[in-house]
Amino acid sequence: MPRRDRRLTGLTVTATSLLLMVTGCGVERDNAGGEAASAAPSTCDTAEKSPGVTESEINLGVTSGLSGPSASAAKPALEGQQWYFDKINAEGGIQGRKIKLTVLDDQYQPNVALQNVRRLVDQEKVFAISGGVGTQNFVGGLPYINQAKIPAVAPYAPSNQIGTMQNPYVYMLWTNFSDEFEALTRFLVEKRNVKSFSILAMNGDVGDDALAGAKKVLDAEGLEFKTVVRSEPNTTDYRPIAEQLKQAGADYVLFLATPPDVGNAITAMQKIGYKPGVGAQSDMLDSGWIEAFGSVAQGLLAPSKLANLEKSDDAKVKQFVSDWTSAHGGKAPTSWNTVGYVQALVTAEALKQAEALTRSCFEASLQQMKDFETGVIPPITFGPQERQGVRAAGIEAIKDNGTVTEQPFTAIGR
Repeated sequence: MPRRDRRLTGLTVTATSLLLMVTGCGVERDNAGGEAASAAPSTCDTAEKSPGVTESEINLGVTSGLSGPSASAAKPALEGQQWYFDKINAEGGIQGRKIKLTVLDDQYQPNVALQNVRRLVDQEKVFAISGGVGTQNFVGGLPYINQAKIPAVAPYAPSNQIGTMQNPYVYMLWTNFSDEFEALTRFLVEKRNVKSFSILAMNGDVGDDALAGAKKVLDAEGLEFKTVVRSEPNTTDYRPIAEQLKQAGADYVLFLATPPDVGNAITAMQKIGYKPGVGAQSDMLDSGWIEAFGSVAQGLLAPSKLANLEKSDDAKVKQFVSDWTSAHGGKAPTSWNTVGYVQALVTAEALKQAEALTRSCFEASLQQMKDFETGVIPPITFGPQERQGVRAAGIEAIKDNGTVTEQPFTAIGR
């Protein structure tokens, strides 16, 4: 995840990132093979009976990949989310009620995530779903989210199935992998004059999304990949893949895989003497990943989604860092901690602004959110027909133990 803070350049946020192919509820078929759900309500019904709210408590739920290949991201994100809800509760809660977060581990498995969503809705009786990390797992739970018509706020699941009215109960912040790789490839072609590419993309929809985003730029330039290599999460031996990429001999290799797999693949390439330019999704800008793999990934480029917590002069960023650091014995927040913080912050803001604590009023509050400033990400805007709250990315390069900005936040065109 990125850590840079830059004023938005050319960015206008309007109101208008291995997956299983899943089926939603409704009658319209989307281009990912699922079915479109009916539109979410935008009218606040204050008399509506909604589960998960008592006189003293608001029960929210989350399913996340707390074990398995996404654990290194999901755990610190949950820590950030829980920290902010605890902070809110210590200050008196929201509308006189404390927030309870019911947490379930889906192991990054779509079928487990689907079971977890069912449990959260049918047994735990949660009011809404907030946060979570992992694309294939979250998409696995979409059918029941649509069936139950339960709002789901800010999951870190950058799929192109999310952030559209095909899944209208999901309110998305993070740019999807198609957008990320379009922005990254465009920067490389236009700013670095790169003409020779290969790509390693893990099997499934997220790999397909990355391919589509990069290919959109290459097609426009009359370019083709030297080779396209597909992989499975938690591959134990990357040498054969490294040999295949070396044989193709591209000047630049793009990666879309779990963060540990990206690091292991780059390490394997360097061991056989293949050292092209490298680029990957925004996850690689997290300080934890840089600590683990930065020695083999100097110069790696990735799209950025978050502010630079160390250098930002934004008052909101400074306050967040100060509050977190004070609460954690002097330890600064990581990028994934920041993701969880934003997930909780947006959920809490919509609850605060809701006319009543009903699901329809909560969604109406979300749909009225316009240019909401968190400081750590670009301004957020939802609307009655808009579920992608942010569509912008910068470009960062890993340098030493941190990152440097190569391109500030810029809007990504549809």
